[in-house]
Amino acid sequence: MTASLWLLTSVAGGLGACARYLVDRRVRAAQERALARSGRRDAGQLSGGLPAGPGARAACEGLRPCWLRLPWGTVVVNLGACLLLGVLASWAAAGSGRSGVWSVLGTGLLGGYSTFSTACLEGARLVLARSWGPHLLHALLLTLGTLTAAWAGLLLGTACC
Repeated sequence: MTASLWLLTSVAGGLGACARYLVDRRVRAAQERALARSGRRDAGQLSGGLPAGPGARAACEGLRPCWLRLPWGTVVVNLGACLLLGVLASWAAAGSGRSGVWSVLGTGLLGGYSTFSTACLEGARLVLARSWGPHLLHALLLTLGTLTAAWAGLLLGTACC
């Protein structure tokens, strides 16, 4: 790897991480709006506005629908990264472009964009909170969902190439 390719891949990784942050924030904001619209009461509402302790917050967490308790920002980011990586892999396999481009886009940009370590941490948090339904849904989305997204990306890239 040349110094310029290393630098471009590193910069692309930083840009991917910035994009991940922005997408995650937007998705989480939409999730918060959905929670607010769902009519679910939070611990502050149940305690009459008085400060609520961790027990009250945990009890209120159980009132929320399973799908609203998922860390959707990370799920959306990783599904999108796998789809795009599938497209790039099919184009690279077809011999389109130069290998340096695939390194910058795949390893740099999409490597910085995807965040499987955060997904694992969020899964562990769901287990520690004993949120078994959300944990199972999270695990299925991140295993079957990302594999399906990568496969769809390969098909899409092959069709477009």
